Amino acid sequence: MVMKLSKSQLAGALATLKKKTPQSLPMCGVIQAELIVGWDWYDFIVDKWPDLTCIAATPQEWLVKHKANNGGDVWMNIFSCSSDASTAAFIEQCGIKFKNALFFSAIQDNVLRCLRKMSSSLGSIRTSPCHIFGIDGSANMIKDVNFDGLMFDELRQSDVDYVNSTWTFGGSKQTKELISNYVEVFPSSCIRDKENNSIYAHMMVTRDLSMGMLHVAESKRRLGYGSIVINNLAAKVKAIGGMPFWFVVEDNLASLALSERNGKKLCDDIFSWARFEPNK
Repeated sequence: MVMKLSKSQLAGALATLKKKTPQSLPMCGVIQAELIVGWDWYDFIVDKWPDLTCIAATPQEWLVKHKANNGGDVWMNIFSCSSDASTAAFIEQCGIKFKNALFFSAIQDNVLRCLRKMSSSLGSIRTSPCHIFGIDGSANMIKDVNFDGLMFDELRQSDVDYVNSTWTFGGSKQTKELISNYVEVFPSSCIRDKENNSIYAHMMVTRDLSMGMLHVAESKRRLGYGSIVINNLAAKVKAIGGMPFWFVVEDNLASLALSERNGKKLCDDIFSWARFEPNK
């Protein structure tokens, strides 16, 4: 029988999941973000306690209603190191129903396989498969910018519109709200022009403590700014107790090459962003 974790149990769940990295990194990040920020966005449900093998972060009812009233997708995370049969039973007991559109973040193939089988007659699932990269060394990862007229900086609320316009999945008022939340509470890194404050490159931490939304202004590419921002933000993630990691869509060859220069693929597993759409 599944159980919902209390806030006091989240640290214990995080300690257990850290023994299962890198596969569990996205779920570790969601829990750690909750411990840092206290948003109360998710209920954390496990198959058993304390020796959990399955855990889901499902959106709390208030968040579902907020998104329904204001637009935007509500993402959930599922991690399992159990059998397909046990994983499917866990998903069912979590109360996940394939009646409306559902959005799953950074799920592995074993979870995706179960979701496809459980929903095959009810709708379809579209995915964006990604590789996971990270920097796991203990060396100083900050690369100094020695270019005249430039400075390291954090993203500001005044930058949110710009970041929203550069993000592949941005451009809406819902993504603007999300980015604003991230800028408010999580580390970010950017290279900024000292005179006019324009941003040459930026990257930020997102809801699962992954590093994302990397963007380099088109006129500033191939100058090393992307690498500098990645390494600077990685140092900030380590400073708050996280493990620096990020995702790269598997067919984005330029981003894959950049990631291989600045980190390494943490495992061969594929992580997918999945969207379930019910039959009409």
